[in-house]
Amino acid sequence: MTTYLTPEQAAERLPFGNADWIRMQLRAGRLRGSRIGGRWLIEPAAIEEMVAAGSNRQGRRRRRRRSGD
Repeated sequence: MTTYLTPEQAAERLPFGNADWIRMQLRAGRLRGSRIGGRWLIEPAAIEEMVAAGSNRQGRRRRRRRSGD
């Protein structure tokens, strides 16, 4: 039997983000989940997949603006 997590429970398993951030990732399709009865449910494996996919991606660096530009 598969155990599902709520966005709040999923956020507790990550060193970043919160339940709102998790919901945003679900709506954007970056995290797999199902919406049942108006609530998001997430398989723990989906969180691991999202973290693994993000760790393989090169981060974007922001350029700082210099004053006077």
